Amino acid sequence: MKTKRFITLVSILVAAVAAGLASNELKARIPNSFIDKYMGAGYAAGDEAKSDTLAKISKRTSKYLAANIGKGSKNTELVDSSLKETLGVTNFTAQTIKSGEFIVFDRVRLLHGSAAAGADPASVDYSANLPVELKGGKLIIKTAGNVVAELEIETINAEQNASEHGFAELIDPAYLRDAQEFQFIIKQPVQFTDTNDHYIKVVIDGIETIA
Repeated sequence: MKTKRFITLVSILVAAVAAGLASNELKARIPNSFIDKYMGAGYAAGDEAKSDTLAKISKRTSKYLAANIGKGSKNTELVDSSLKETLGVTNFTAQTIKSGEFIVFDRVRLLHGSAAAGADPASVDYSANLPVELKGGKLIIKTAGNVVAELEIETINAEQNASEHGFAELIDPAYLRDAQEFQFIIKQPVQFTDTNDHYIKVVIDGIETIA
């Protein structure tokens, strides 16, 4: 039987589909009869039949992206059109989320590392203890040009290091829409002054639809 967290995240997924926020491909896989039955009746963590049905359309996922931010800046875009799945760098396949691959997440981890300029982000040693230059900044996550999460980095740092599972929890779960571009943005008021380049890894944890 699925956990209450899983069921909550899937309910958000189904609500997003019902609100017209998903691609036609995904809408076709989650018919109105399903939405009416499960959204109308609500979700009960102890209802095994509903949990099993929800599991047929989604699975747990962790998505990550590592990038070189140099010395940092007021606005650093971590995602661009050259993004492709690369082991150790990202498990996103492109800047545009694939049609049918809707992601709902409620946990975020932010990691930092430093290395010589031009180092492969996959080879950098990352830490969850974030430096002071980042702590005054923000992590902003967008989908289809809309902000779905705007998080104080100092709060992320405190929560992920105090948490048993190593993530900061979102008060309101967020999502990345399928067939739409997404953005991870670091807003950093203070630049690094050492000779190294600096690297960021963002990890989001939740569920995604099953292809």
